[in-house]
Amino acid sequence: MPSISDDDLCSDCAHCTYVPEAERHACANDFPGATDDDDYVISCVEFMPRVRTYRHYGLDYGIAAEFKDTDEGKAQANAFMEANPHTGLLAVESGRIIIAALADRGTKP
Repeated sequence: MPSISDDDLCSDCAHCTYVPEAERHACANDFPGATDDDDYVISCVEFMPRVRTYRHYGLDYGIAAEFKDTDEGKAQANAFMEANPHTGLLAVESGRIIIAALADRGTKP
């Protein structure tokens, strides 16, 4: 079984169950991806990005990007929004800067 970390391709895949604190990982497709010499998945033809959401004022919004609430994170968030003008700031909370699509009006959970 490949090693999975929070910055590994599998940790953001909808096919995978990633539980870092328990070191339990599973893939619905039996880890079909290509790995590097350290057994980390570096590419996968079945990769499907996990849809991440953020609940804000009772509605769920899709997260377009997320950055740490630091000076560097603020600069990265601003650069992201400048490069992706269809996005905007949704919230700054718990040390995170959360960016969503401007067209996303939120959905009721």
